[in-house]
Order: sequence, then C-alpha cells, then structure tokens
Amino acid sequence: MMKKIACSAFFVIAAAAAQAQATGTFTITCAGNTLFQTIAAGREVGTFTCTSTAQVNGVPVKQVTFSSYTERAATEVHVWGVFVATLENGDQVNADYQTLAPARGGVARSGTLTYKLVGGSGIAKGIAGSGTCAITVPAPDSSIDACTGAYAIP
Repeated sequence: MMKKIACSAFFVIAAAAAQAQATGTFTITCAGNTLFQTIAAGREVGTFTCTSTAQVNGVPVKQVTFSSYTERAATEVHVWGVFVATLENGDQVNADYQTLAPARGGVARSGTLTYKLVGGSGIAKGIAGSGTCAITVPAPDSSIDACTGAYAIP
C-alpha cells in the first residue's frame, strides 16, 4: 500500500506544443507493484508503474515507472525515490520525489508527495520543475493522486 503513496509523484503538464513553460494539474493512477520487497522491519523497496493524464509540451505521458524506498512507523510513513515518465513519443522525464504520510499501525491512507524534475530526453531535454500531489489510497495496492506543478524547458 505504501507503494501507492510512493507512486503519486510526478510533474505538471498541460502545455501547448509551442510552450517552453507550463503549469497545471494532472492525475496519476497506480495499481499493484512490479517488484516489492521488505528488506528489514519497517523498510521496503519497490518498483511499480502508473498511468497519468500529464503531458509535456502537448505530448501525453504513456507510463510512469517509480522506484521507491519506504520507512514505515506506527504513525508515519516516509517514501523516497525516483520516477521516469515515458512520453508517447518515447522521450522521458526524470524526477526525484518524497512522500510523508500520517499512518495508523504503519498503514497510510493519504499523504502528500513532492517532486522535483531533474532532467529528460528529446523534447524534455533540460526540463526543470517541481510540484505536489495529494495522495488518496482507495484500496490496498492502488492510489489516485491529484497533482499540481510547473516546469520549464530551456
């Protein structure tokens, strides 16, 4: 379930093809893990994929792949990691993210994810930006994230 909270990261994107800067809102939806392993009590690593309504300069995001490290405590869950958003044309956007979520018994149902765009390829080469996502976990192994943010491409 923490993977859901981790999978909420991403970037803002609703720009026209000619724009080099954009702000906006989008969603990220995740279900299940590709790989998930407990490495010690309260510590986990995972990799999972998600879908998104995000776009970069008008090109839709095809898939978002997250890699995460989770530390779980009774009242708080903290997730750090990276994600790669692959656009429909094959270009990519790379980001760092972290999530901090209140928990009950080590299980989080909502939280906030912050992300920082750190680079990309093709039309996203040199991309920089940041944003936040409000994470909702409607069921185990799933999440729906409402995100806002901004990016610029030199």
